[in-house]
Amino acid sequence: RRRGVAAAAKNCCYEVSDHAWLLDEVGILPRLLLPLAGPEPLDGVEREGMDEWLLDRLDAAGEGKEREPDLDVRKTLLGAIQLLCTEKTSRQALRKRRAYPIVKNCDTA
Repeated sequence: RRRGVAAAAKNCCYEVSDHAWLLDEVGILPRLLLPLAGPEPLDGVEREGMDEWLLDRLDAAGEGKEREPDLDVRKTLLGAIQLLCTEKTSRQALRKRRAYPIVKNCDTA
């Protein structure tokens, strides 16, 4: 089931003209990042500018937060984020919303 949801989210990201809508109105980025986040603590600089919805869930989970165990789901979610990087304005939005610290920690885990 998680694979299907991740694949559906990724499919939504193929349409470049919808990226602003997905990022601004739908708020897809924190929902893509949450399963990729693990127990690694984020310092104040990394948290600055992150979505409040995401931060609330990370704080609630604390050190018990587990990264998505299914490698295929993680790859699909990362693929969706990569698709959101197609245009410069979307890349700037991802930078502004501090997606990199979670993606970085996902890679080093």
